[in-house]
Amino acid sequence: MADEWGYTIKNTNNYQYDYEQIFNHINSFIGEYKIEDMIKIIGVDFGINLFDLFLLKKFIEENNITHMMELGAGSSSKFIDSLGIKRTSFALDSVFYDLDYVKLNIKDDYEIVQEHIRKNDFDMFFIDNDHSTEMAKLICDKFLNLMDYSKPLFIHDWFDFNKTTYSEQVYYYNNMLDKYDVEYMTDLPDVFINSLKQKSNKIDNRILYHTAVHYVPRCSIILKPKNG
Repeated sequence: MADEWGYTIKNTNNYQYDYEQIFNHINSFIGEYKIEDMIKIIGVDFGINLFDLFLLKKFIEENNITHMMELGAGSSSKFIDSLGIKRTSFALDSVFYDLDYVKLNIKDDYEIVQEHIRKNDFDMFFIDNDHSTEMAKLICDKFLNLMDYSKPLFIHDWFDFNKTTYSEQVYYYNNMLDKYDVEYMTDLPDVFINSLKQKSNKIDNRILYHTAVHYVPRCSIILKPKNG
């Protein structure tokens, strides 16, 4: 499998994000966002926007998350470790960091991941690996369905309507959003981002990125199960 980029996310099933509610929630604590503190943990060679990781931290605190299962290994893994959260990660490799993770091909060895899911000793599922329709379908059919969509999700590379994205997001959007409520979303319309920047002007700060690393935009979503 390989990443499948170049798809446009359309509001084809009349799903509407409650931007106002998401904004109000973030706006209530945006003053806590200290990008300097985040950089001390991750550095500037990172694969997820630091604002996205900040919202992950808030969700973990608000929901007493103690153990995360992760598909992929990298910036998020390092950040999760810094929070003192137990982490079980599955990945072929890790680009930036020397991390502990279970090295496997998720497509070929998904039964190993299923074994961990059946133990039911984790609180949240983190998805940031192969960005393809095939992988998204596997994750839904073999993992999320197995746990009856009962765990909150963090999904990286999730963009607002009419943006270019991966086929992975298109599949998730069309096949599982009815099972979750959107708790946080970082690619909000400009009107909301501009309001947040009045309190924290470092939400988008490209200067902090190392010249060898491309800019990673705000593009994550945190979903809370409706049956949770």
